[in-house]
Amino acid sequence: LSRSAYERVTGHSPALRSARSTPRLRAMLVGYLILTLAVGWRLLDLQVLSADGYREMARRQTERALALPAERGKLYDRTGEPLAVSLPTATIVANPRQIAKAGTKADPASIAAQLAHLLRTNAAELEAKLRQDKGFVYLARQQSADVGERVAERNLFGVGVLDEPRRSYPAGSLASQIVGFAGVDHKGLSGLERQYDTLLAGLPGRMVEQRAPTGLEISSAPRVGEQPVAGTDLVLTIDREIQATTERLLAQARKVHRADGATGVVIDIETGEILAMASMPTYHPKAIGVASGY
Repeated sequence: LSRSAYERVTGHSPALRSARSTPRLRAMLVGYLILTLAVGWRLLDLQVLSADGYREMARRQTERALALPAERGKLYDRTGEPLAVSLPTATIVANPRQIAKAGTKADPASIAAQLAHLLRTNAAELEAKLRQDKGFVYLARQQSADVGERVAERNLFGVGVLDEPRRSYPAGSLASQIVGFAGVDHKGLSGLERQYDTLLAGLPGRMVEQRAPTGLEISSAPRVGEQPVAGTDLVLTIDREIQATTERLLAQARKVHRADGATGVVIDIETGEILAMASMPTYHPKAIGVASGY
């Protein structure tokens, strides 16, 4: 259209229309500029200013560090007979928060009932543990390998089986006051087990595994960590046969003389090595504080 025709049709001149659209265009440009700056600032905050915080948050949500227990050193008598060793056992653990987030997919009562049958324990106590607001709880520690296998076969949601060593004393109460004992956490609490705990304990390892936010393990993700270092074995000057004879004679002497206790030490006078050392009454490491009956 010609300029005169456009004015007759629209009632406005092109110059007036252009003048009116300019403020509106400017407002739109300003709005886009503000939006662009806001998005840019947010990206800057996420990728630069707060990157470390978000990275740490993501790591906590997807990674879990597992302690790998070191094999505790063994104790032998002078002839190489074992006095204290560590045996593999199964420890049953659970992630209550993962179970809670699963909703109807995982019922704590049902899980507890199945575990109670396998672990021969109270279902109500297990259910209480499964309802705690925690990411990790022990359900049963140092169970037999058969129990661990049966629990693993059930494939219960949020429940896992870990390998955990248990201290065992093949000689029973023999030289128990010398050897001492280690607790459920594999830490020496008495005797040589305590005195040389640092040497026997070794260095625990560490493994980091990745999990989805729902708790599902990402099997394809790389696992990094450090391998445990086994503890050092100790060979004592104690002779198992001489130790057994000494304990037997002390027990007899205590009975004959009706004494409250009896103590004896056998020493090699040429080297000064202690071949046997005992006190009666004694105890069995499996029944700490209970007299052996002497």
